[in-house]
Amino acid sequence: MHEHREKLHVPVMASVGQAFNILAGRQHQAPQWMREHGLEWLFRLFQEPRRLWRRYLVYGAQFPIYLALDALQAKGWLQARSPSNGFERNSPRPLFSQKH
Repeated sequence: MHEHREKLHVPVMASVGQAFNILAGRQHQAPQWMREHGLEWLFRLFQEPRRLWRRYLVYGAQFPIYLALDALQAKGWLQARSPSNGFERNSPRPLFSQKH
C-alpha cells in the first residue's frame, strides 16, 4: 500500500490483513482470551513463523525504541545526532526498512 499510494489517488486506504483468510476458513482466529489480552500477534506468529517472524520480532521491536528515543529527545535528555550521522532533528525517518 505504501509503495503504491501515489498511483492510487485515494484519500484513505484500509488493510484488512488476515480477515479474509479467517472468513474464508483458510486460517483460524486466535482464541478469545488471546484476543482480549492483545496476544493475537503471538497466535499468528505460531501459525506462520517463516512469514511473520521478522515483522513481529525485529520490526515490531523498533517501534518502542523509537518512541523512547523521541521522548528522551523531547525532554532534552538526549541530543539529536548531527546530519552527518544520518539523523536530523525534525526530519522524517522511516520506522521500518523499505526492503522486505
